[in-house]
Amino acid sequence: MARRPEHRPGEAAPAAGTYEQLNIFGSPTGIRVSVAHGQALPPAPIGHFWAAAEDVPEEC
Repeated sequence: MARRPEHRPGEAAPAAGTYEQLNIFGSPTGIRVSVAHGQALPPAPIGHFWAAAEDVPEEC
């Protein structure tokens, strides 16, 4: 399985959309944020990164 590109906290988002926080093992932490293209990704704990969410849950 190919890994998704990871982005550091504070880095500009390469595309608008939903990003999820990944822990040091590359597993999702359950934290998701919506960002605009070029917007800085939010802070995260040391060793954590952001990646574009693979699936966006639909709201009821």
